[in-house]
Amino acid sequence: MKKTMQLNSRPVPTLLAALLGSATLIGCGGGGGDPESNLLPSGVTQLSRVAYRATVAGTGSTAAAPAYANPAAPTADELRRNALIANYRGLVDNTVKGGYGVLYGPNIDLSGKDTLGEGLVPGLEYVGVLDDGSGKKNVTMAIQIPDNFDVNAPCIVVGPSSGSRGVYGAIAASGYTNAFGRFSVADNICGMSAAAVDATGSPVAISANAKAASFATGNGTVNGTPATVVYNDSVGGAKPVIVVAGRSDALLPVNNSARAYTAYNRVAEGAATKLRYIEVTNAQHFDAFIAFSGFDTRYVPLHAYFTQAMNAMHAHLKSGAALPASQVVRTTARGGAPGAAPAITAAQVPPISVSPVAGDQIGFSGTSVNVPN
Repeated sequence: MKKTMQLNSRPVPTLLAALLGSATLIGCGGGGGDPESNLLPSGVTQLSRVAYRATVAGTGSTAAAPAYANPAAPTADELRRNALIANYRGLVDNTVKGGYGVLYGPNIDLSGKDTLGEGLVPGLEYVGVLDDGSGKKNVTMAIQIPDNFDVNAPCIVVGPSSGSRGVYGAIAASGYTNAFGRFSVADNICGMSAAAVDATGSPVAISANAKAASFATGNGTVNGTPATVVYNDSVGGAKPVIVVAGRSDALLPVNNSARAYTAYNRVAEGAATKLRYIEVTNAQHFDAFIAFSGFDTRYVPLHAYFTQAMNAMHAHLKSGAALPASQVVRTTARGGAPGAAPAITAAQVPPISVSPVAGDQIGFSGTSVNVPN
């Protein structure tokens, strides 16, 4: 039996982020009223519930951040609007020459076409905090539910809140899709569930002792003690993953992060692995830096490939489409004079290939991953 919590005389969705740590949950909401949900977990306090129209100035693809009506006392709506702008545009190259509004951005649809106008999405936003009990350590959480939520096709997108950017820091990464709904522990969202697993990732029966201690060890999360995330349709328990990394990443060098994890995964899961590794040449960690002189001539936006990977994963989970093979995507830098690089073209950032040529395929040998130069 599901319960609801009445605030403002209307049932409100549970802040599921409380169960997942510091995160932003982005969803597609239904037009027929708020979804029914469970009571808020202990320690969670709702701060606001606001309906946003698709006409909020400054939050679309082209408008600049509007000035505050009263700079000495900006309203909550104004602060939220400008926070969205600062966080999204602080993580991507927001110049047209760099590809913003042409290859990616709120106006670009899932097929890569400029069809969405300003790209504004109406819906509801809930903001709350999780307190550790001391009253001094609060974690901010937000849930966004677009008005076009489809209860028959739900899927949760979770974006961790960045330590450097705050609760809206994941907007660029997860803000364009998919869903939040009225889910119980028995629901299998996007073919995913939770269970105890063995060393190969296959579901196994939980021991009586592990179950008895799960309240303390699991603490309401799917953290592997004892429950972990399971993709129901996978064979042998392997979970589909697409890792996208820029070869020129100087903050998290690929040899010490993406390549190493890919190799470890292959050793752990063997040929049954569903992990795919996409390494993009001329891409680095901070797309927002590409607008700077010297960056503009040397680097391409990695964000475009993140969007492609999300689309590929969605197609795999929803319709069983094959995941792209692990590969190197060979891009072409814009070149030109530092600070005055020519506009990027689609040809310079080719799409992830369903069937990459042999010279671009990433393979494995023993405990190593082989990445073509």
